[in-house]
Amino acid sequence: QAKDFDGIKAYFDLNMEMVSGAARDYTMPSYNNERGVFIGQNVEIMYDCEITKPIILGDNIQLKKRSRIGPAAIIGSTSLIDSKTVVCNSVIYRNSYIGTKLEIDNKIIYKRRLIDPESGAMIDIVDDFLLAEVNSDLILSFVTWVMEVILASLLFCVQLPFYLLLRPWVKGYYEKAAVWK
Repeated sequence: QAKDFDGIKAYFDLNMEMVSGAARDYTMPSYNNERGVFIGQNVEIMYDCEITKPIILGDNIQLKKRSRIGPAAIIGSTSLIDSKTVVCNSVIYRNSYIGTKLEIDNKIIYKRRLIDPESGAMIDIVDDFLLAEVNSDLILSFVTWVMEVILASLLFCVQLPFYLLLRPWVKGYYEKAAVWK
């Protein structure tokens, strides 16, 4: 049944309803083997991270050391929650970075924007160490990868002649060393 949204509060309440149990009635793009826990692919959770159900974690998320996630936390794909950060009763959109030692409670985070669902107030955070957008530009990533392959190939080609010239002497040295033992 479709619901009408009359504001951010209604949207936030629907998300909290989903994470608190309504998600089990839908096909979620995640792995679920435990009630109240939906985890996407390639999620990196540090060993000392504390998870409290219910939670929904998207794909390619990193939860750094001593962070606390949940209860009632939804974290979108390709997000990073830095160390010693607490996220509960909140919705974190995809491609968001949450800085270290922050407490996010009853909020919506959209990249650099902090939203209070009760009042509808929005604040844009300009400090990258607090909130930031995770860069997921595929074209830039591909260009970077191509440059790395070209530089690695160039380095290989520069070193190959020296290896071929020195190989006969080095090989003979090791053969003589084995005879001396």
